[in-house]
Amino acid sequence: MRIILTLLIILTSIEAVAALEKEMSFRVGSACDGNGSICAPRIYAEGVIQLNTIDIFNSFFQKNKNELPETPIVSFDSIGGNLVGGMKLGKAIRQLNLDTQLVGQQHCASACSLAFLGGVRRTFEEEGVLGIHRFYSTQGNIGDDTTQVAIVLIANYIQSMDVDRKLLDIASLVPADDILWLSPEQLQALNIDNTNPKISEWRIDTLENGVPFVKTTISLYSNRLQADYIVLPSGNDLILKIIFTASPHIIEKFESFMSTSDNVYIYADDMNEPIFKSDINWQLSDNNTKAITSVKLPRSFITEIPEQGNLTTGFSGNKFALDLAYYFSFKASLFKNYLKTIAEGNR
Repeated sequence: MRIILTLLIILTSIEAVAALEKEMSFRVGSACDGNGSICAPRIYAEGVIQLNTIDIFNSFFQKNKNELPETPIVSFDSIGGNLVGGMKLGKAIRQLNLDTQLVGQQHCASACSLAFLGGVRRTFEEEGVLGIHRFYSTQGNIGDDTTQVAIVLIANYIQSMDVDRKLLDIASLVPADDILWLSPEQLQALNIDNTNPKISEWRIDTLENGVPFVKTTISLYSNRLQADYIVLPSGNDLILKIIFTASPHIIEKFESFMSTSDNVYIYADDMNEPIFKSDINWQLSDNNTKAITSVKLPRSFITEIPEQGNLTTGFSGNKFALDLAYYFSFKASLFKNYLKTIAEGNR
């Protein structure tokens, strides 16, 4: 307990040239003129993060939430500040289910980078950049025990935000008086930019009645959006069932998605035409949290799958599908072998 209390005291003194910058403040503004979602009002967070920034933010949000869309974006422009304050702000952003974004010439470094991780959906537009470095204390050497506790607390926070713990390892190699500005490739590899989907391996299983099936799951934005792809045998053919699941506050997007996403396709590498394409009809579940469709895959489809390379599947005609990144690739050979297994097992 003594180490934890000491740690909190020390970390609250970690300031990024606070004397030279104003404390963080918040305002509602728009990134552009227009009626599109990209121009919707957002929260601008500007200045140095303090330990009490969380109180200022909570008060601001309660007063201004009616001016904001269902899923507000927080746009940061900050060189850092208080480490504990940054993690507290990030936790509040996650609890409120907000997104974070860096646009234009915005920078977010040091403690700000931790606050930024709180966004459910984290994006970077134009030249917005995020910087990291080793944490430090203005009180000098804090001792090995306190340092280890600090590392554990930061690591747990990073992992709770669905970000690779390697972020902390990389930051520890950067001197405290320097900043490493992460490249777009690093942001994606560490899942800070989490617009790329997480795709599970195809797996084979059986229903309670013994019927085999093949399934993969795709999740995006800390599981705010998810898609399950399931292939089942049906007589002499196969059935591809697709289930989209979304948190309640973005359900309205399903209506647009269902009305304009009119077919599903599967491409093989280096082929201009899909090896499978079908019209689709979507249905909403009773609680309006799922969009579901089923299409028939002829058994002959299995023979069309190449022995090597990848397959890519997706939808046409809808920006929402592009936003979900449900254009994903997977190994053709494994998928083909699994389909053979369930087709033969159903004869």
